[in-house]
Amino acid sequence: MVSYESAAVLWDLPLYQRRPDAVHISMPGDARMSSRLRVRRHADRLVEADIDELHGVPCTSLERTIWDVARSLPPEAAVAAVDAALRQIALSPRRGAAHAEQTRQRVLDRCATARGVRGIRQAARVVAFADHRAELPGESVSRFRLRQLGFERVDLQVPVPGSDGREFRIDLELEDVGVFVEFDGSAKYRDEAMRSGRSLDDVLLAEKHREDWIRGVTGKRLVRVASEHISSPAALRARLSAFGIPMPR
Repeated sequence: MVSYESAAVLWDLPLYQRRPDAVHISMPGDARMSSRLRVRRHADRLVEADIDELHGVPCTSLERTIWDVARSLPPEAAVAAVDAALRQIALSPRRGAAHAEQTRQRVLDRCATARGVRGIRQAARVVAFADHRAELPGESVSRFRLRQLGFERVDLQVPVPGSDGREFRIDLELEDVGVFVEFDGSAKYRDEAMRSGRSLDDVLLAEKHREDWIRGVTGKRLVRVASEHISSPAALRARLSAFGIPMPR
């Protein structure tokens, strides 16, 4: 049964800053375990609800995969994966945001009754922190780093009305200091598919107009962060401090 981060790949979940070098497989707890190169075996008890199949491959269900990656991946990668899983559920036409929240609560309940399981404390923190509104792994990790720095009141996908009836969405807002934060991944500039047929110059100009409007209408600063700024709490602290943003602690 494909599981853990290998199941995350099948479910199209991000593995932030990770390059899997082995296939993870879960087997009954009483099965004989052996190790082979590029295969990681886990002794796990799986119930029927934990089992699914994707692309003809038996794997753990999305809910079980959330549980497994939340306790086994590094915390920033776990947050990105769980955010994406909940978003996948929330955007499903047959499910929705309420179903995503129900899923999260079931995983939290599982955490509460799984005392002594390796990684369970991290899993509880990650799942409690997760939010289906995060659109990209970089946004998830940015939010996680902000929490590490002590920012408790961080809103996601903050709406700002545009001049032509459109609505702009800001990745994050630090509500205590009135500052917007956006993860500025390079893909939206370099990836032609993400540019939707527009030239790089057009994308940059549109982004400038968007930012000017947001700052002018709200009167709030907007700080852009890239991958190098969220590599650690210290890196993000340095970025925010350079813009004169006070730290909570």
